[in-house]
Amino acid sequence: MSDTCASPLDAGGFACLMAPFAPFESFPELAVAVSGGRDSLTLVLLAQDWAHARGGRVVALIVDHGLRPESAAEAATTLQRLAGQGIEGIVLEWSGAKPSTGLQQAARSARYRLLRTECRRRGILHLLVAHHADDQTETVAMRAARESGADGLAGMAALVEFPELRLLRPLLPVSRARLTATLVARGMQWIDDPSNTDPRFERARLRIMCASPVIGGGGPEGRRGKAAVEIAPIPTWKSEAPRLRPSPSAPYDGAPPPIAGEESEMLRSREAGEERSFRERRLAQAAVEAVEFDEAGRPAIDQAGFARLDGVLQARLLSRLVQRVGGRDHPPRRDPLERAVERLAHPAARGKSGRRQDFTLSQCRLMLRQAPASRRLRWLVQPESGGTAAQPLVPAAFFACGATANDHLE
Repeated sequence: MSDTCASPLDAGGFACLMAPFAPFESFPELAVAVSGGRDSLTLVLLAQDWAHARGGRVVALIVDHGLRPESAAEAATTLQRLAGQGIEGIVLEWSGAKPSTGLQQAARSARYRLLRTECRRRGILHLLVAHHADDQTETVAMRAARESGADGLAGMAALVEFPELRLLRPLLPVSRARLTATLVARGMQWIDDPSNTDPRFERARLRIMCASPVIGGGGPEGRRGKAAVEIAPIPTWKSEAPRLRPSPSAPYDGAPPPIAGEESEMLRSREAGEERSFRERRLAQAAVEAVEFDEAGRPAIDQAGFARLDGVLQARLLSRLVQRVGGRDHPPRRDPLERAVERLAHPAARGKSGRRQDFTLSQCRLMLRQAPASRRLRWLVQPESGGTAAQPLVPAAFFACGATANDHLE
């Protein structure tokens, strides 16, 4: 759908999108990641209205990565535009040497580090980012191309919890066309980042491909159709936890009336989020049964308990554990993960403990040892470099809230 055909998102519609993230404090204070592009500018304006109506306030956090000569001037322009709307803004600079490879991933890590640090300094509990329905479709398509598992194909989570704050994505059910229409209706200008169309980057290449008539037509609908065709069905919770399904004609939890083509996207996102939520509950139960911690907070997997789990849960539990302990942004790849699961469930040498059983996975060392004062075998999971877990083990960090995560922002 073209931008000119989309209807703007108003304050009432945005309030409905924020409702699933309640409760908030009496006078909510929000931080919004703002790049100066149309998506994040729309989000900060809507968030400002929402917070102001509740006696709260918004601060815009602008990250200048310093990767282009124009970036500092663009950040300054964005600050001026925000000031004209009565919104406080601050520029956070990514300083120091930049890597020659893996630049987008390094920039993403630096960006979220800067954003979280500033929120922590200000005591802000809610960080909003502007990922939307088109971003979600592209993310799922890229993960499908990598043969991602069910969690990856569920897309970005609407809610991510960190120890010091929550990261919220309220715009996931909304198309980019609708966000553009909202900004146009307010008479705001924005900055187009050239990296969004730079074919060196995977997401930009996907957008170029989806814009081709041969692939399926330009715009969000063309992308949705392509993704829907190429993504294989994933396991669902229906057979294990029957429940009432929302009717296709039912409203989406009070969200603003969808424009043409948006309703199916919203329902698909909701279903994916519900499926992931169900899998998270199963994973949490498996962790309770098979994982324990010593006095220093180091995790260990009970070998017998792990062997009793089904293969899917074994893989998800080990993947989650090593990702968090190793401090990685992404889970281990499928082949080494499957080999590691087999070793944990069926250790060689008749299950005897000892250093000959040790191996590594995703910057973690796994060691089969006997529990103190017993003959029970446990797999100790420690960072390969020593020390304690590099990231906190927070199950809610992977929980999809109601609506249903790489990107021009990510």
